[in-house]
Amino acid sequence: MRLSKSFIIFCIITTVGCDDPSGKTSDPDPICGNGTVEIGELCDGDCPTGCDDLDPCTVDVLSGTPETCDAVCSHIKKTADDCTSLDGCCPAGCEAAGDLDCPGLRPAVVLVIAKEYSEDTEIRSRIERYQMDHPSHEFHEILYEKSTEPISSMEDRGGEIKHNWVEVRNTVRDLAVRFPLLAGVWVIADSLPLIWREESLFAISPSQYKASIYPLVATAGDYYASFDADFGGFTEVEGVTLGRSRGDGYPADLWGAALVPVAGWGDERNQLAGFFDRNHEMLTTPPVTRSLLYADTFGFTSRLGPRIDDTGVFSSQDTIFLGPNSSEALEGFSSYYNVMVHKQGEDFVPAGSGGCLMAQGQDQIDELNGWASTTWFPDQAEFRKIGDDRCYFFSLLIRERSLPTQTIRDTLATALPPLACADGACTVHVADTYFADSAGVIVDGNWNAFPDQQAAFHNLYSEALESGEILYSYISTHGAPEMHHYGITSQFVHDSLFSALVYELQACSTADLASSPFNLAGTYLFFGEAQAVTGYAQPSVINCTEGECFDYMHFLDLTPGGYVIEALFDRDYSMHLYLGDPLLILP
Repeated sequence: MRLSKSFIIFCIITTVGCDDPSGKTSDPDPICGNGTVEIGELCDGDCPTGCDDLDPCTVDVLSGTPETCDAVCSHIKKTADDCTSLDGCCPAGCEAAGDLDCPGLRPAVVLVIAKEYSEDTEIRSRIERYQMDHPSHEFHEILYEKSTEPISSMEDRGGEIKHNWVEVRNTVRDLAVRFPLLAGVWVIADSLPLIWREESLFAISPSQYKASIYPLVATAGDYYASFDADFGGFTEVEGVTLGRSRGDGYPADLWGAALVPVAGWGDERNQLAGFFDRNHEMLTTPPVTRSLLYADTFGFTSRLGPRIDDTGVFSSQDTIFLGPNSSEALEGFSSYYNVMVHKQGEDFVPAGSGGCLMAQGQDQIDELNGWASTTWFPDQAEFRKIGDDRCYFFSLLIRERSLPTQTIRDTLATALPPLACADGACTVHVADTYFADSAGVIVDGNWNAFPDQQAAFHNLYSEALESGEILYSYISTHGAPEMHHYGITSQFVHDSLFSALVYELQACSTADLASSPFNLAGTYLFFGEAQAVTGYAQPSVINCTEGECFDYMHFLDLTPGGYVIEALFDRDYSMHLYLGDPLLILP
């Protein structure tokens, strides 16, 4: 009898598997998160969470997730189908598509950098950071190291390092040919080119070299006869500006900016480093203030408010006005107005006496003379005809105060001459023009007869700039290399806690970098928390029409989102300098 046997097969499951009766080995399921890459996993504990390979010319793709241990990166080379401006890459074929990352398609800036600053690691790193902060432009550098060796030719170009401003100028001219989109020149050095100016162009003598950016930015013509390497100065060709009136001359083909530390205020490298650090901080944390400080010791008109509003950048409601009679502490100035009666319609703005109502016949002339002899206001010091004797065009002087132009207009409109205005078409136009002392002598900006108002102006101006609420500061007054009225010296600016993004100094010689190591414009730039300052490197005569000086208020040319330098840099030949960041855009 045969006995049957039963067999029980035990299988102990381990992590190494076990053999089944068929002879095959079974693998365990992977455990994601145990730090071991098992069969079926692409990663575990070392899974990528991002795939940036720092190559702007690849498209970086992350597939899978760390949670499922199947995350993996792939890097796909960009092609002509991926032309995207300012992504840092110019794939083959993207030039035709206008990709601004392709060479020659972005606006170019020439950086003229003093060799000592370029070799300074702290300054060098900040210049490179600035370039990275502005990918919309490409930069070409010129190294400059001054030598007093005489030049051999006005066509010298030098070697890798330029040793005088002639070599820099000619190299910039060559770059302007190579790069049609060259936008401007930015000098980062301890000096600027100088130009010899003719004595007759100035209110002072003797003539002297004046700091100027123009040798580097007027590229289309040959404007210089010689160069003095010892002083770093150019002499202009006779007839270009020499022998001509002030303001005549050649245009700038490019904009020009300067970053010149103030030699009189300590370590120059720290000044530059601080400027670049503020610049970078401004890009990451833009200022929120929008206020405009408008300070004018010559005076300003009621017509300014609408012009400020028209900029789209500032509001007259957010503007602090400092000038004659603008506040209780600044009152006491007499005020001149031009008054015209005309029939040109409500929108007519006179230029001089043209368009005025003319008296016809003796009856209307008698009526005009009676109108002119009327005392309209109790503090009226003058109401006299100007221009043609038959013209309803008058100068009105109100003693020691100002009246709203609408008040004057309304008062005169209720008593229009009945004969000359019988058809009902007459309109009264009133424009405030000048401020004067109690004798009617026009104030020239010095306020010599107003010592209390001078002191008040100083305090109000300082308080506004120390408030931290000013974005843009404009001042029109007398000036000198180290000061502008009243008591606002470079020492005072240095010691104060001024703060504004931009300062516009319409004051003589305040940017005369060649005259003083403590130049006022530079002090505002580096110690006034600024990113741009404009000022004159020469005496200047501002000619206003009927008290209207709008042509000299460069901030009125600012456009929303536009580069500040495009409004503030004077393209017509002048010694008006732009100091600071040339790619600044008001936030």
